[in-house]
Amino acid sequence: MVAFSVRDSGIGIDPAKYRTVFEAFQQADGTTSRKFGGTGLGLSISREIARMFGGEITLDSRLGQGSLFTLYLPMQRPEPPRAAAAGEDSGRETVLEADPPWLQGLQPRDDEPGPEDEGPDVDPQDRVLLVVEDDPDFARILVDLARGHGFRALVASSAGKALTLARKCRPCAITLDLDLPGRDGWCVLDRLKHDLALRHIPVHIISVAEASGRGMRMGARSFLHKPVSKQALEDCLGQLRAFADRSARRLLVVNPDETQAGPVRDLLDHPGLELVLARSGQEALDHLRAGAVDCLVLEPDLPDMPGFELLDRVREAFPDMRPPVVVHTAGHPAPEIQAGLARLAETHPVRAAGSPEQLLAETALLLHRAQADLSPAQRRLVERAQQLDPVLAGRTVLIVDDDIRNIFALTAVLEGQEIRVLPAESGREALAVLAAARPQVDLVLMDLMLPEMDGYETMRAIRLMPGLGDLPLVAVTAKAMQGDRDKSLAAGASDHITKPVDPEQILSVIRLRLEGREEPWRP
Repeated sequence: MVAFSVRDSGIGIDPAKYRTVFEAFQQADGTTSRKFGGTGLGLSISREIARMFGGEITLDSRLGQGSLFTLYLPMQRPEPPRAAAAGEDSGRETVLEADPPWLQGLQPRDDEPGPEDEGPDVDPQDRVLLVVEDDPDFARILVDLARGHGFRALVASSAGKALTLARKCRPCAITLDLDLPGRDGWCVLDRLKHDLALRHIPVHIISVAEASGRGMRMGARSFLHKPVSKQALEDCLGQLRAFADRSARRLLVVNPDETQAGPVRDLLDHPGLELVLARSGQEALDHLRAGAVDCLVLEPDLPDMPGFELLDRVREAFPDMRPPVVVHTAGHPAPEIQAGLARLAETHPVRAAGSPEQLLAETALLLHRAQADLSPAQRRLVERAQQLDPVLAGRTVLIVDDDIRNIFALTAVLEGQEIRVLPAESGREALAVLAAARPQVDLVLMDLMLPEMDGYETMRAIRLMPGLGDLPLVAVTAKAMQGDRDKSLAAGASDHITKPVDPEQILSVIRLRLEGREEPWRP
């Protein structure tokens, strides 16, 4: 055996409490009047991991004298049993099976990507389809259909595995179920569309959720509602394969002002992109009769018809043609344009762009152009557009945590997105801040292991405050065992994420919780 010992000179632990502190996130002093918060390290998880390696953790402590923790590990450890490989042939279709028995029951970070070296090796010539689906029967149906269309299919049954495989294997398309264990598919879609290396991958949602408009607004290419027919799946996969095999993209820009159309053309133009200009709605319809387009950039005001009327005529004249749309506005879109965008988003992938950087970023997203396909100057503009998220900028977030280091770390991440941060180091302080600044606060990040008044009690108290019944409350905690998420939601949390927090994950959760809510309150 090899032993690692860690000694501290803290308050110590009563020997009668040794067993208690190793239970799932318990403390030596479990009362609500305690003076010290929990460590948040999860001694229960630590002991389970040690035992997985054939080792053990011991404790020697005296009140007022400190504690000594010792980790014992064997020099050699038997290999754990491996799950049987799936697949009916040579393994060209890889299905990720359930975790092996020695990992079941201990999955604290299933909502997060795993190590980058996970996943199968993929030949660059393969047309890879990533199927994100936790129903093994439906996943197998998709795998078999995908094989018939010439795809190599990979299946991920959770959000974390989906993101890992997307980064490792770079599929040419993704089918996404929204009802996933641990973290839902909305998080997967959001993370994909905010990752510059992955945002170009077409995502086709296949789900029972009645939220096609939200999916389109977030960048999904299409939405199929379960139960879905075999023919609908065949049509979807056929379109996917045809799109993947076609390297050229056709972009129609509808702009009546030649002084604006020229710079727009120069901004977007690139080899592999056929750019067509139209100065009126009727001219745009004529171009559409000549051939389908992959994306449409539209000015709201046209000389012969309003921009949204043009889209209605396109829908009537070409029922099978629903190109993604970028509405080009000067700055923030007016309320009537926002209303038109919301209506259009129920049937089309639609985005708004108020600056040249946003216009380039949004057309690249909807045309599914990879970063490598852009010129160096275009890549810099897209990166600039991605630096500040309009959903986050100007919002106010209350961070409740008794460890000032956590507040500092989260503040650095949020202020980078122009989010205003209000700190609170206890539950009672959080209630006082909300009572004084209630209209300004858009979301609360709540640590659970707080002294005196823990996060559960604080969230329940917030839910009883007038006007705060729907305030997004996100539990940010080291409590990561099975059932902890449900306990947070039962106490009033809108979401539950585990420490250590990945900056991209925390921004994704905030973005999803704030999407569609009112505009930021500004003093």
